[in-house]
Formats: sequence, C-alpha cells, structure tokens
Amino acid sequence: MSIAQADLEIGAAVRKARELTGLRQKDLATNMRGRGFSWHQATVGMVENGERPLRVSEAYALAEVIMLELFVTPDPQTFREAAAFRRMRDAMQEVGDDDWDQTRHWRRSPGEDVAP
Repeated sequence: MSIAQADLEIGAAVRKARELTGLRQKDLATNMRGRGFSWHQATVGMVENGERPLRVSEAYALAEVIMLELFVTPDPQTFREAAAFRRMRDAMQEVGDDDWDQTRHWRRSPGEDVAP
C-alpha cells in the first residue's frame, strides 16, 4: 500500500467515524483545537480527502473524540522488510555503530524466512 493510498483510507475512516458521531467538520475542528491541535474546518477536510497525513498524536485525540479506530495492515513484503530492519537495528546496537560496516552481523529468529 502506498503512502497516498494509506492517507486516503485513513481519511475515509475519519470521515465515516465523524459522520457516525453526528459531528460537522467545524465541530470536530473546534474539539481538536480544544485538545491543543491547530485544526480548522479546512484541516478536517484535507485529512478526510487524504490530502494531509494524520499525525499519531492527532489519531489518539480523534480516537477519544469520534471513537476512531485505525487498523493498518501492511502487505507481507512490508513485514519481511520490517523484520530485516529490526535485525539490522538490533545488530547495530550490539556492536555499536562504528563497528557495523566491519561485522555485517545478522540476527535470525528461529523459523524466520527473511534473507539478510
């Protein structure tokens, strides 16, 4: 899933949740400003149309305001890449950043199918 597609899907979820609670875009913006966010009706519209990404802190606030539930399900390739990244990060922490280029150390979990 591309970032643009994710923003569109998240925006659609925000719109649906807002409409289910009976709030207008203006009302949601006012509520978000009350929680410390610089939101206006245009901000709500841009988020709902996928034109502006939703920040994690905003998603938490929206979860309280409109009971928004966001589920992001990455494709299997993303899981493999994330697993490889975690192994690389863990290895770098073990040996230190300076030694990383020399060691090429990889960690594997039993049964993991990701090649380094």
